Amino acid sequence: NQTIRQINVFQNYVKDSIHLHQPLHDAFELSNQHFAINKIINQAISGIKGPVHINVPIAEPLYVDLPVCSNNIIIYQPETIEPSSTKPLVEQWAKATKKLIVCGETAPNEKINEIIGRLASQEGIVVLAEPISNLHHPNIVAEIDRAMMLIETLPLSDFLPDLLISFGGPVVSKRLKQWLQKQPGLVHFRLSDDEDKIDTYQNLTETIIGETEVLLNELIDTGTNGDEHFNQQWQAVLQKTADRHSQYLAAAPFSDLKAIAHVLNAAPNGSNLHLGNSTPVRYGQLFNLLKFTAVYANRGVSGIDGCVSTAAGVASQSLQTNLLIVGDLSFVYDSNGLWNKNLKSNFKIVVINNGGGGIFRLLPGSDQTAGFDEFIETQHPVCIEKIAGAFGVEYFSCNKGQDFQTAFTDFINWEQSPALIEIITPRLENAQVYKNYVEKIKFVG
Repeated sequence: NQTIRQINVFQNYVKDSIHLHQPLHDAFELSNQHFAINKIINQAISGIKGPVHINVPIAEPLYVDLPVCSNNIIIYQPETIEPSSTKPLVEQWAKATKKLIVCGETAPNEKINEIIGRLASQEGIVVLAEPISNLHHPNIVAEIDRAMMLIETLPLSDFLPDLLISFGGPVVSKRLKQWLQKQPGLVHFRLSDDEDKIDTYQNLTETIIGETEVLLNELIDTGTNGDEHFNQQWQAVLQKTADRHSQYLAAAPFSDLKAIAHVLNAAPNGSNLHLGNSTPVRYGQLFNLLKFTAVYANRGVSGIDGCVSTAAGVASQSLQTNLLIVGDLSFVYDSNGLWNKNLKSNFKIVVINNGGGGIFRLLPGSDQTAGFDEFIETQHPVCIEKIAGAFGVEYFSCNKGQDFQTAFTDFINWEQSPALIEIITPRLENAQVYKNYVEKIKFVG
């Protein structure tokens, strides 16, 4: 009497689902269930990786012995997908003189990183890769959204490619997505492990199916007639916006932006960085994050679900420091992710408390809407310190930048348990600081 109809309850959001059987009478039935579970887990991690749903019914009587499965489980091997012909891609690549490679969210991959580095060093090839792409090379444009703030104001012909290559998961920068969607007649090939039908920029020419590193490797020695002016224009913008970024932050008042700058600067080299959705992941991509071993974010549908849980899971299986930067609403929403006996002292949580969903103040006219404070920004009375204490997480605090360095040093060096630092920022000033930042970056002069 406490159950809902659970079969296929997530059917619009998962790759596949299975419903286990109850009761299990013998080892043969249990073995079949194990096979089904192995099969669906392989589906989750094959091709375009994604969630699956395993529904486990619990039938009365609840306290009976389960049958023992006596045989080894054979892991299901999914059928390999036939690679596409790369001929159309190679032909276009050989002809193009201004090539733009957009790298979406990917896990760290040394092979792809090495190939992308070689491509980014060639004339006529510009590589855009946000921190969550986990690709590192001096010639990569990593701070994409910051660069786009200025590029939007400059002549299109200096930056428009004649060929676009994309791969990986989501891209955070809305500016880049909208800019590419407006380009007429752009030839665009997407590289993918599967026929994913993703057309983010609304100009897809063809999806080329195959392993990303294999497909990229085919392009390295093809068509070396690159336009060096194309690289120079992008790199000039990157340098100019980097200089303006540093100048603005040096004089900026304490705010969400300044707090995240302090945290990223003080974070240990070689740690894993987890960026919560909404404000942290957007601010985080404005900075150079090469000091981190990996940068993770739950992009998906860009919700605040699971930001704490995912970081806690990674930290539990990692020897490195795992630093999560998360907003107050996201933290409270997923605080049960701390209800976890596997948490270790390598898990460090930075809660940027701006008194609600401060990102909504960045939208034009939003704060003039009736009920904005209560229903959109969602101001709340939750005590972050008490949540931390309830789960055995050591609590530190920094109010509006006072004694940040001392508090953060104590927080990051705490070794007896997981630790959390709450950084309180000025609720009403944050949006204006960010808007002034954008104006500083995009100033033409």
